[in-house]
Amino acid sequence: MGKDRVRLWVHGHTHDSFDYTVDGTRVLCNPRGYARDDINENAAFDPKLTVDLGVGPPPTGMAGLTVAAG
Repeated sequence: MGKDRVRLWVHGHTHDSFDYTVDGTRVLCNPRGYARDDINENAAFDPKLTVDLGVGPPPTGMAGLTVAAG
C-alpha cells in the first residue's frame, strides 16, 4: 500500500464496516453481513455507498464505483 501506488483498497469478509487510512491508502469495507428477519447484521452497512476516486471518467460500462458487499 501507499498513496503513490494504491488510492483505495476495498476488502470484505468482515461483519463490521471500516473506513481508515494506511500509509496514505484508504481502506474500505462495507459488508451487509447476514440478514435475518429483514434486519442486516451490520447496522452501519450503507447500500448506497459510492466512492469517487477523482481520477477522471470511468471506463465504458462502469458508470460509477459502487462498493457493497454482502
